[in-house]
Amino acid sequence: MNKGLFQFAKYSGIGLSWALTTIAYFFVGYMAGNWADAKLRTAPVFLLLGIILAMLLSVWTMVTEIRALISDVAGPKE
Repeated sequence: MNKGLFQFAKYSGIGLSWALTTIAYFFVGYMAGNWADAKLRTAPVFLLLGIILAMLLSVWTMVTEIRALISDVAGPKE
């Protein structure tokens, strides 16, 4: 297979994975924050906490994917 095409597929897969997990994190953070605020009548405290947690999880996901990519490129240590 063409090396450029392989690299494109690899990096676009990482980007697509990160985008989809970020959307999922924000959706869950938004919904859980709204639910908790409605139950406890603390709007918008838990909504903001849910969104902040979603941002942190999104960054953490990207960092772990980049670390895995770097370790694959570097190869096994001897």
